[in-house]
Amino acid sequence: MPGAASVTLVGLDLATGGERWRTEIDGDMASLPQFAPDGSRLYLTVRDMGTGSQMPGAPMHQGDAPSGAMMMSTSVVAVGRNGVVQWVLDLSDDRP
Repeated sequence: MPGAASVTLVGLDLATGGERWRTEIDGDMASLPQFAPDGSRLYLTVRDMGTGSQMPGAPMHQGDAPSGAMMMSTSVVAVGRNGVVQWVLDLSDDRP
């Protein structure tokens, strides 16, 4: 159940400080980008807090949300030097 918010990631030209690209990624919060050693892409984690309703101070659940609880998911996103999302790994998926 994705939330309605998005995170904006902006690539800047190091020489001029001008914007080279802008990418919108679904989610409410993102980590600081981490760059691949060869500079070919960057990685960030994005957290989506979901769209469920929750009373202040109520517990938050990750995975399948019980009725009335908020569902949170976390993903790792790889973005190329051109700002195009290359892949997304949902860490909330059930894995064997």
